[in-house]
Amino acid sequence: MRLSIGSPFAAGMALALAAGAAAQNCVWVASGCGCLLATRPACVNAVPAGQIGAGNPAFALRAEIFNACVPANLPLVLVLGSPGPVATIPPPLLDPSYGLPCTLGMPTIAMAAYGGTTHAFDNPAIPVPVPPGLAGLGHVLTAQMVILGPNGAGLSDSSGILL
Repeated sequence: MRLSIGSPFAAGMALALAAGAAAQNCVWVASGCGCLLATRPACVNAVPAGQIGAGNPAFALRAEIFNACVPANLPLVLVLGSPGPVATIPPPLLDPSYGLPCTLGMPTIAMAAYGGTTHAFDNPAIPVPVPPGLAGLGHVLTAQMVILGPNGAGLSDSSGILL
């Protein structure tokens, strides 16, 4: 993956590394639809530097959207994929009320899981256990939320998972 100094991912990664942040971290990856650009999956149970080499079986991601442009009780799907260039999604699949164009934060989706509903405080944490020996790999996964509405889908910003 080639990053320019001005890219949002490169800036987030540089801040995380310069600040001596946890070895396991989530950083912002620019993607999504207009009104959802400030919303992304949350990392749960990240471990501090020095512990990620032993693995992290408790690591998880949570889908939470409390954005005013999204109606309540719509289903959320958490998608995971490899890092790479974002892909623009064709408008017929998307709800234009979220703002167009929308981009998928990964070149392909490797896994999808039900993430709960919009405007809910009790959405499940989706386990993404990290096996031992993966410290120092950098950006290994990208996570994004998909809102399934009656007029099409909406896409949140993405979280880049760093190890």
